Order: sequence, then structure tokens, then C-alpha cells
Amino acid sequence: KPATTTTFPSSRCFFKLVRHLFNEWIFRNGYVVPLKKITRALNYITSRSLIPGRKKILGAEALLRWQDDVVGRLSPAEFVPLLEESGLIIPVGRWVIRTALEQCLCWQKKDKNFRMNINLSSIQLKKSDVIMDIETIMQELGIGNHNVLFEVTESGELESDSITQKILFSFRKRNLNLGIDDFGTGYSNFRYVKEMMFDLVKIDQAFIRNITKSQYDYLVVKQMTELAH
Repeated sequence: KPATTTTFPSSRCFFKLVRHLFNEWIFRNGYVVPLKKITRALNYITSRSLIPGRKKILGAEALLRWQDDVVGRLSPAEFVPLLEESGLIIPVGRWVIRTALEQCLCWQKKDKNFRMNINLSSIQLKKSDVIMDIETIMQELGIGNHNVLFEVTESGELESDSITQKILFSFRKRNLNLGIDDFGTGYSNFRYVKEMMFDLVKIDQAFIRNITKSQYDYLVVKQMTELAH
């Protein structure tokens, strides 16, 4: 499915200037001008079942990418902080949710149980009514709760920020599926993950990479897996 794109003149050497311009645009024009100038596109990486005899595609994860004609694809580590600092992550996040779910509906024609994973920023959780945005879009598209999962990245806020915790528990009350990404490298402990009842725990690749060579990594992953189940 063709991605929705616009044009934004950017390069790494102008990164500081872009940051300044975003702030100026936000002050003078709100979100209208910046959103028209961001090149945004979604890529999808599939998730598969590895059970012998039952190998199949289960779903996909939507990944936001920023394409630039001069330097090519920019790393999320470069543009996501900019979107978060400027506040643009909120309207862009709404676009991601809607676009990803529209794509999910297309793939559901081949598999009614197909599930789309969508990443949420902590800024979306704390500075917007993200649950209302999600429920509104899901109702408009007619997509079921079991067909979508929202991922949050492990951070200190999951453990210590009461506002973030309250919002995440609201997801559970509304039967919205939650996942935690990069687990094992941040601050969240096993107790908190168990209490949150995440539907998906994605263990950081630092532990998985050497799991066949490192007894320590194997035992840590084994403990995480047993806890998650």
C-alpha cells in the first residue's frame, strides 16, 4: 500500500536549524505548517509463529520512517526526539494509528485474526487523550480490540510516573492490548510487568543475541519468559 508522503527539506547538517524552525512554526502556525512539510511513511515488519507445523504470519508492527531526498532515510533516533520535543508526535501519532489500522483491515481480508502492533510515545500518553484517539479511530474503521496491540518502550516512567501508570491501566480496563518493548534494559522490574499484565513482552535483543552462547543470557531470558506466561 503506497505510503502517505509530503516533502520536508532536511539533512543531518541542518538538524539544529530544523529544530529551531519547528519551534518557530509551532509558535506561529500551530501544527498546520509542520505537518504539511514532514515526509512520513510507515514500514511494516511481520511477526511469525515458530511452532513446528504451524508456522504462519500472525501480524505486523508499524514502524514510522522519515525519508529525505538528500540523505535518504533518517534514523528514528534522530527524528523521533524532534517530534517529541516539538509536540508534533501527537498529531503524527494519530496519523500512524489510523494509517496502520487501515492497512490492518486490508490484511484481515486474508486472515481475520491478523494483528497490528503500534508504538506509542510517552508524550502521547501524557500530553494527549490517546485512548480517546484510539477508540475513535477503531470505531470509525470498525476494527476489533483483538486485532491491535499498542507497544510502549521500557523506561523509568513506567515504574515511577503515576500519570503514565494510570493511563496504562486505563488501557487494560478498556480491553486494549498492551506490549512492552526493549524489556530488560531499562528500569521496570519483574513485579511491575506482572502487575501490568502486558499481552506482549519483547525482550531486548542484547539478551537474545548470545542466548546460545551465554548461560547468563539464557537464564535471564528463561526467567523473563516464565514470568510473562
